[in-house]
Amino acid sequence: MAKAKHKSPSRHLNHMAGAMCYRLLTEIPDALYMIELTLPMVSRIIGTGLSYNDYNTNFELLELLKIPDPAPKKTEQVRQNLSQLCSIFELDERVAVLLEFILIMNINSNAKFLIDCIELPDQDHDLMLFYEHISGLDKHHIIEAMESLISKGILSADSAPQHLPWLEMSNPIQYLLTKSVVTSCEQILASFLVKSPAPAFTLSDFDYVNIDLLRRYMQKATAAQHTGINVLLYGYAGTGKTELARALASELDRQLFEIGSQVIADGKLQQKHSTKYVNSQRVQYLTTVQTLLRNSTENLLLIDECESIFQNADSSYSKDMLHQTLERNTVPAIWITNHVGCLEDSYLRRFKLVLEINSPDENKLKALTEQAVHGLNLSENAVEKIAAVKHITPAIIGNAAYVTKTVGEKRNKAESTMLEVIENTLEACGLWQNDMRYQQEIPFDVSLLNLKQPKYVIDEINHAVSQGQPVRVLLCGPPGTGKTAYAHYLTKAHDIKLKRVQCSDVLSKYVGESEQNVRQLFISAHRNKHALLLDEVDSLLTSRDRLQAQHETQLVNEILTQLECFTQPLFAATNFETALDKAVLRRFDFKLECDYLHTEQVLMLFRRVLGVSRLTQDEQQQLSTLNRLTPGDFAIIARRMKFQPKQDHRQSALQMLLDENKRKQPNPTIGFVH
Repeated sequence: MAKAKHKSPSRHLNHMAGAMCYRLLTEIPDALYMIELTLPMVSRIIGTGLSYNDYNTNFELLELLKIPDPAPKKTEQVRQNLSQLCSIFELDERVAVLLEFILIMNINSNAKFLIDCIELPDQDHDLMLFYEHISGLDKHHIIEAMESLISKGILSADSAPQHLPWLEMSNPIQYLLTKSVVTSCEQILASFLVKSPAPAFTLSDFDYVNIDLLRRYMQKATAAQHTGINVLLYGYAGTGKTELARALASELDRQLFEIGSQVIADGKLQQKHSTKYVNSQRVQYLTTVQTLLRNSTENLLLIDECESIFQNADSSYSKDMLHQTLERNTVPAIWITNHVGCLEDSYLRRFKLVLEINSPDENKLKALTEQAVHGLNLSENAVEKIAAVKHITPAIIGNAAYVTKTVGEKRNKAESTMLEVIENTLEACGLWQNDMRYQQEIPFDVSLLNLKQPKYVIDEINHAVSQGQPVRVLLCGPPGTGKTAYAHYLTKAHDIKLKRVQCSDVLSKYVGESEQNVRQLFISAHRNKHALLLDEVDSLLTSRDRLQAQHETQLVNEILTQLECFTQPLFAATNFETALDKAVLRRFDFKLECDYLHTEQVLMLFRRVLGVSRLTQDEQQQLSTLNRLTPGDFAIIARRMKFQPKQDHRQSALQMLLDENKRKQPNPTIGFVH
């Protein structure tokens, strides 16, 4: 016989595992004859090292499974916990022994392996007879109990509910049953829920959202105790979705709980459970919480970053189960996502209310900035500069203010620190743009805008913009001819804010989100009465004949649709008109073709930028031969002069213009000279 080497009791309740396996092998007919027990197998189940003395038969090894209980009080407590769990979830107390069997299979993989090694002719039938024998329940009631536990989130299954060894028990439930004394429903809830922090804002701070509809719906629906109350808040990260949920809970006088996969309190991980399948856990926890709080009228649930839950449907759990969760939940829930394009329509239709949370306009951002930087003694100009940063959100402002206050900066140093923190954050997100505002090196002169169209076209466009009409202007031509500068000049002349849109503002790595970005840009400009400038529009409106991916075609379709619906002046600039989709041209009221400077304009700009009153004969002769220059070329000269203001740039400027003009000449045609 093998002799046991005594060790401390296993944390996996090895005595219970050995006892259950012993029952299994002795109470199922022929089970012991249909398995080849080995000493290592038995040793691993009971968690005790065994050494060989004699040859061990199945019967001898079977007896080794009956190890003395090293902690009978602990065993009894686990069984009391199982009975208490049945009581809390309104199950027949006889289900407790089945839960004990499932618990053992979850915490002792070697016991489950033993079942895998048994080769019975009708194993499912024989195992069910075993479950009936140990519980005193019939097959129908056993399956019904397992289905109930699965629906409540206590168990999850990849197979049929009657396959008890392969049912997975929720990690927090395992932890409670084996490590605690289960006394109440609240104790179980504490394993799944985290109380959301108190809101930093009131609901009135979100007046840039349709909070009136949100408030009235939640007040009426919760008062009437409707089922399926689910609200989806979506939008860019940092726009205040989570804070809005907290403010709403406070307004409704409800406690907001956040559904997570782990609980962290006092800086410590409270539930040390595996998070390999985080989304499955969150769905399971949500189901459990809904069951435990089904009679409560004082709570609200928050499921943040919910897109991953929906993306994993059908791989880790069924879509039908998620549909039922959205349709039947008794506790109102707020779901939050930064990537609404990841949610299929079948899910979106099941939310009672879907709201897009945009970043506030500059006026609101300015007010939020003033509130966040209170005590830093920033100037009004500094506050305006921060509020005007592209892609800024309330969360980024709040974080920057927190860091600045923590390091103890004031006034100009505080402004510098704020902007540095903001830049670093946006840079990490791929959203930082160095040119926070459009810069012109030389003042725009409309007389230098050489158009192939008649001059009266400029007057018509000017009149339309002055009246705030939704005029659409496409500007084509070589780089540097003044296309972008003209849009800025015209809107500034009529005191209209111009929003410059570049490719980086739109494109996203997530399928469907680029179209959402486009829609958001147009909606924001419509609400704030801003004109739009689609710079380098050929990168966004590439001809659909050249596109291969469906999402690229969908992006072009979305932009074209928004163009037709837009209510404010819109400008689009491109250096590659031929690359544009054919449908683009008919969407614009005016198409302006900008050309290179005339000789007189070249001579005038050279004198103006270099600050000389007269040109030498050689300069005049050389400049007169240049036919492919633009105001942008002279802007480069102006920039270079700033770098070395005391240097005479006259000769180097002339040489630069000669080189630039030569570079722009069309390539000569290859052929024979006649």
